[in-house]
Amino acid sequence: MTLKPGATRYEAIRSDTRAQVYSGTALSFLLGTTQEPAVLKYTALVRACNDTGCSDYAQAD
Repeated sequence: MTLKPGATRYEAIRSDTRAQVYSGTALSFLLGTTQEPAVLKYTALVRACNDTGCSDYAQAD
């Protein structure tokens, strides 16, 4: 994944539904909730954003 220079926030979406699962400044985060099964059946796509815009979504490493 190529990060956007000067990234100030990150966004993640589910690969299957494209629903946003994270938006914030942390470089790592947990996916899922207590209502979801322990084993995730989807992957996350992430992108880096700054004041000028966001990079393309890419599969998380």
